[in-house]
Amino acid sequence: MRRLPLSLRYLLRIYILGIVFFTFFRLVFLFKSRVALAQIPLLITCKALFMGFRFDTVISGYILALPIVILTLADFGRFLYKPVLLWVHVLLCILFCNGFFYLCS
Repeated sequence: MRRLPLSLRYLLRIYILGIVFFTFFRLVFLFKSRVALAQIPLLITCKALFMGFRFDTVISGYILALPIVILTLADFGRFLYKPVLLWVHVLLCILFCNGFFYLCS
């Protein structure tokens, strides 16, 4: 079986890291509102956390859509790979930081 290309492994790591940060913010909010949470059944809280995970996955998918296209084209077109990867990395840092700052507000 063939291994995943470097670009897909990179984007998968970025996706997982983004989900971890989004989940961290969600758990901080959950801990912060624990007094109100005592009145809500545990099953509803678990469903809400799962819905939050799905929402975070959609947001991460939107953020990662353009970099996936760019890196796929760079792989197929055999472009200069390091400058493209650097540009994509900067783009992802900017987009994910905007998402995290939005969560903090």
